[in-house]
Amino acid sequence: MADWAYTVSVAIVFDQEIHVHYGQFYVESGSGWAADPLNESLGGQANGLCGAAVPGQLFLITGLHTGSTRVTVEVLDAPAPIGAEWEDVVEASFPAGESEGVSAAVGRREGWRLAIGTD
Repeated sequence: MADWAYTVSVAIVFDQEIHVHYGQFYVESGSGWAADPLNESLGGQANGLCGAAVPGQLFLITGLHTGSTRVTVEVLDAPAPIGAEWEDVVEASFPAGESEGVSAAVGRREGWRLAIGTD
């Protein structure tokens, strides 16, 4: 089926510029962090953009070492059509149903609540 032949329902739950340090930011679902979040999150994976090996945690790497980058979090009800304009694409499952909700953070200084999957 051609990419244009199906539609995807999108809920944008976060869309703003964030200031990153060391090219990284995190998303977690109330489960706390692993002892070595970078290495444990990327364990057994072939890509280095999104560490998703630890349940309830995403360790994301940007192309920017330090500075502002736009982050958009979308909740989709089907696979997103991928266009040729994307340099890199990584898909990861993220269980977001814990009662604590979901938050994104840069280090321990800045954090945002994401309106997804709270039971």
